[in-house]
This record gives sequence, structure tokens and C-alpha cells, in this order.
Amino acid sequence: MILLSWKKKALMPVILFWTVCICGGDFMHGIYAVPVNETDIARVKELGFTYMHCYLNPYTEKGHDAAQKQLDLAEKYGVKVAFDVFTRVLVGKKDAVAELIRIVRDFKNHPALGAWYLYDEPFTEQQRRDLHLFYSVLKRETPDIPVLLCLAQNEQWKNFIEPCDVLMGDLYPIKDEPFPEAPVHYFTNYLREMSKYNKPFIAIPQLMCWTSYPNVVKGFDNSRLRYPNETEMRCFFYAPLATGNMNGVFWYSYYDLFYKERKNGTKNSDFIKMAIPLLREFREFTSLLKDPAHPQVFRWAEGNQFQLALFDGIDGKQYIVLVNLWPVKRRFDRWAERLVSENVNLKPWRFTRNVPAKVENGKFILAGDWIYPWETMIWEVEKVAK
Repeated sequence: MILLSWKKKALMPVILFWTVCICGGDFMHGIYAVPVNETDIARVKELGFTYMHCYLNPYTEKGHDAAQKQLDLAEKYGVKVAFDVFTRVLVGKKDAVAELIRIVRDFKNHPALGAWYLYDEPFTEQQRRDLHLFYSVLKRETPDIPVLLCLAQNEQWKNFIEPCDVLMGDLYPIKDEPFPEAPVHYFTNYLREMSKYNKPFIAIPQLMCWTSYPNVVKGFDNSRLRYPNETEMRCFFYAPLATGNMNGVFWYSYYDLFYKERKNGTKNSDFIKMAIPLLREFREFTSLLKDPAHPQVFRWAEGNQFQLALFDGIDGKQYIVLVNLWPVKRRFDRWAERLVSENVNLKPWRFTRNVPAKVENGKFILAGDWIYPWETMIWEVEKVAK
């Protein structure tokens, strides 16, 4: 991800095809910036990721060889690749289309290829025009391979909705604020807005500390820059999931976590120990769901800085996800909008705080009525014996 922000003529039949097929199929658990070597790609698999991304320029001889090695190692370890076609070096070039076609034809039949990664945070008019052209080339050459486009929350991001099959949204809000004062809702609200464009989207949450990017965070207290904590990480994942239309998550980034921050002297071993079980929890939860992208969303919640959704499981069970999208402790005693029509108990799932909860007479009842700042609660729905 290029860290610059805190910040019609698309092929409609193709877009509609992927809106249907992606949402109903492979939920991507990905991670950015993986070095191309056997040790790191094996670790990607071990950590439970299903997709990986590398920053490589395949138009150079060295980059082309590395791209081939990336795909070969990914195939060996059972990981799919979001292949960066690195169009940043093609924008404005006369031979751009020919160069792009050459790279696509070199790699399009590799079994580890899962998606094309079109661009990182575009914002100019020249980029907009060229990305429409590059997208049409990719769909003509490989109609069955989805095209991903990463958008930062800048003033121009809505101008880039069309030239992709799957939108990706990045924003990294945890800087030098103590918990719970960091504006986590900047990230979740941005993705909620992105979800309204009738396309699948992928969340890109923060898996790094801003000490790795000192030039970007000038003016902040470097001694207080920190990683997301467990509560914030769960909010990053489950709030967008409960929005609907979410097709995956790509954490930023592997290189920050295992390389860059170690070189900078950042002590991240405690963060790694905390984060890895959460990353695995996220994958386990989506594996339980029949269709992660299409929950039943409680609409009153969105207007009250909650996110609340009901998911159907593959085993006939149901799950409810509730996220408090505000940095204060709040009461939660709300109506169930007839999405839960009978009395049920709500059993805490995995890392959810273990407090009694239920739906009774059409109303959610949470012991003490309180949900804490940015807290996520996941429940398995259990019918009450009559």
C-alpha cells in the first residue's frame, strides 16, 4: 500500500458476473507485501492466509523472474496470489497496453493466480482514464479472473469505482492516541460507504505501527505511536463484515510486521503473539458462514454507530455480530427488527466477552446493558427449549 493518505463504460455483464460469483464463493484472507522466498510464503500459509500480495515490477527482467517465483512458491504452499500488474509504471505510456498484455499472457494460466491487483490508491484524471483502459484489457484477456483496485479515502476515490470487479479500502487510524481515543470509525465508516456501490469490497486493516513511516506521521508524538490492540483489530474486521458485500480482508502488512519494524527497533513480539490468534479467529468465523458477504443487516444500528448483522452458518446454525463503533461505553437494549422472531439465547463465540445475552420478546438483552468502546460481540444463536 502506498501510504500517502489518512486519509462508463465498464463491462457491465462482467461486473455483474463477479458480483454474483465472488460474493458467493471464495472469501479472501490476504496479507500485503510478502517477500518472495520459501520461508516467508510457508509462514503465510501457516498463519492461515489464503491470499498474498507482493510489490514486484514484472516489466523488468528481475521483476519478471521474481513474479514467476512468487507464483510457483504460492502454488507449492497452497496460497493464491493477488498479482500486482504494477500499472503505476504504465500510466501515460504509449506502449502501455502492449506491455500489459505481454505480462498477462505470461502469467494468466498459472494455477496460483487468484486475482489481478490493478493499482494502489489512484487519484489523478490520467490514472482514471488509463485504469479504465487497463481494466478492459484484463477482462478481455482473462474474463474469469477478478480485478482488485485499492482506493484510499481521498477526495477522488469515488471516481474510481468502475474499473474493477472488487473494491479495496485502506485507512490506518491508529497513531499516537491512547485507547479508546483513536478514530477507528474513520475506517469502518469509509468501508460502510464503499459497500453501497453494488460491488464486493475487501477491507485493508492496519497490521503495523506508524513508527515504520516517520515521514508520514510528522507532528505526531513518536514515543506514543502504537499498534492496534485486540479490541481495535476485531472492530477492523467484524464491523465491515457485518456491513454486507465484504468479500475479504487484506492486512497491511507482512513486511512491516516481520521485517521493517524489527529493523526500526520496534518491539513487536507482544503484538505478534496477540495478533496471530485473532487472524486465525477471523478465518475460522468466515469458514462457518454460508455466505459471508450477505448477512441480514439490522438497519437501525447503522444510524446509531453500531454495526449488527445476522449470519446463516453452513451447518444450519446462526450467528450474530455486534460492534460498537464509538469510543465510549454504551447501553445496548434494542429491538431485533423481526430478524430474530423467537426467544433465543446468545452464546459467546471465541474471544467474545462472556456475559449473558439473549433475545426475548423481540428485544436484545445484554447483561448490564453495556457494550464497551469499539467492542465486538459474536454470538451463536441457541433456541430456547419450550
